[in-house]
Amino acid sequence: MPHSFLKITALSLTLCACDKRESTNYQILSIPMHQQEYHNLTQSLDQLDAVLKSKAPALHQQFADGATDEQIDQLRASLGGKSIHALEAWFKWHNGATEPMLELIPLGEVVSIEQAIEQRALSLQHASSLRANSIMILEDGAGDGYFVDLTNDPALVYYEMLEDPSPTYYGTLTEFTKYIAEAYESGIFRVDDQAVLDYNEDEFEANEQKHHASATKR
Repeated sequence: MPHSFLKITALSLTLCACDKRESTNYQILSIPMHQQEYHNLTQSLDQLDAVLKSKAPALHQQFADGATDEQIDQLRASLGGKSIHALEAWFKWHNGATEPMLELIPLGEVVSIEQAIEQRALSLQHASSLRANSIMILEDGAGDGYFVDLTNDPALVYYEMLEDPSPTYYGTLTEFTKYIAEAYESGIFRVDDQAVLDYNEDEFEANEQKHHASATKR
C-alpha cells in the first residue's frame, strides 16, 4: 500500500486543520497498575518482541534500547511528576528507533521519550485539549498519530488526526500490543528487508474492526 500517499494526505489535512471540538477540563492522572496487570503488559511486550524478531527482523534491528531510569524520570517530570506505569513499560521496552521514520503499524512510526515530550510541548498551547493531556507513542509522519490518554484509568491508546470529530480508541496498552503482535503473526503486517511496512488494506480494516469491537472503551 502506498504509505507516502497516506502521509502526504495526512500532512495536507493537518496543515489546514484546527481543533474545533468543544473544550473539556482534562486532567492528567497518576495511573498505577496492579502487579498482575503490569505482568500482563510486560508479557505482551515480550511476546511482541519475539514476533517482530521472527516476522520482521529488519524492523526489529532498528529499535533503540529501552529507556533508562533517567529518561523515565524525564518523562515523569514532563507530566508534573505523575507516573503512568503502562506508558513507562512501553518506553522501557524500546525507547524509539535508531533510524528515522521506522513504521511499526500503518501511520505509526516509532518515537522516543524525547520526541514524545517535544510533541506534547507543542500541544500545550491548547491546554484544555485531550492531546495536551496525552503522550504520543507512534507518529504518522504529519504530526498526528497514536497517543496514550493520561486522563483515564486505565490509560488507553487512541489514534487522532486533529480534523477528526473524535479520537479512535484501541484499548489498553496491553490490548494494543497484542493487536500489533497478532497482525504480524497472521501476516496482515509484513516488513521487507529494508524495514518497510506493507499490508493488505482489506485485511487490515477487517482486523481493526474486530479489535475495536473487543477493546476497552473510554
